[in-house]
Amino acid sequence: AAEIAERELADEKRAEGYYRKALARDARNLDASESLQALLQRGARWNELSDLLEQLIEALTRQKADPHLIGLLHYRRGDVLNKQFTHTDAALEQYRRAYEADPSLLRAMYEARVLMLARGDLRAVCALFEKEAAADPDVGRKIALLRALADQYRVIEDFDGAVSALERACGLAPSDVSLTHALASELVQRSTRADDRMRALDLDRVGDLLCDIAQSVGPVEGRVFLEAALGHAPWHHRALLELERVSTSAQRAELARYWVAYLTHNPDGDRADERRIMLARAYQLAGQYQDAIYAVEDYFERAGLRLPVMISGTITDASGRTLSGQTPEAF
Repeated sequence: AAEIAERELADEKRAEGYYRKALARDARNLDASESLQALLQRGARWNELSDLLEQLIEALTRQKADPHLIGLLHYRRGDVLNKQFTHTDAALEQYRRAYEADPSLLRAMYEARVLMLARGDLRAVCALFEKEAAADPDVGRKIALLRALADQYRVIEDFDGAVSALERACGLAPSDVSLTHALASELVQRSTRADDRMRALDLDRVGDLLCDIAQSVGPVEGRVFLEAALGHAPWHHRALLELERVSTSAQRAELARYWVAYLTHNPDGDRADERRIMLARAYQLAGQYQDAIYAVEDYFERAGLRLPVMISGTITDASGRTLSGQTPEAF
């Protein structure tokens, strides 16, 4: 009867009466509920719409109706209070009841998050991001929510929260280089606030993550990530091993500083003695004989042996002539 009155007779007042009678008999009548809400909305009758939604919520709650339907009505009432009356406290309460009734009601979480962000309550914003990320079935959106959550945690200097969010995002897309790099950067940030033990653990993970990235890209670009890994964790054996592997013969001399740093932090680490010899050779090729001697002596001391060392050189003056009176001892 309401539909005939509204659509055929264009009598909205009469139709409204029939819709209300239908809902009084059965508050779960979705057609009557949706049509009456639309009618009040078209007339910008916001107070009446808010009252109707409240009445429906009470009736459906008494009847223990579908939680999704109750949650949706709370969400709609929250929207009216928020966008038509700017009653933010009341709107937040309705949004909260909406997603508590139906944890999959992402729209309610989003609207509540926007209001909390406007208030500057970033802890509440993070909590709502967590709910959204947990509830959203779409992997792409879930990753985007987790990245946004990490950003918010960083603002409030909750680096554990930021790392956790990015770890979950990486778990959903393990081959995403940008996510892996973001997690590595977050671990670097967290390491600056940690004690020595936790700092070393975080930087070890940074080295692992940057090595993973290096293996997923070409050797030229990968070299940049390996050097970054050793910049954060000079003791990282895997990063150094990979850097040695991708370095050309012309680039071997550039490895000297990484060998020095590795041996300084890890004097008894994997292939440490071999790297002392390679370091001595690199110094020799660069003409840094004193450093080469030091590297060889260090190797002898740690290896518990001594071998003859021969150094060959020619000392000339500015004109290219051999200096007179030069002795091996002075050299």
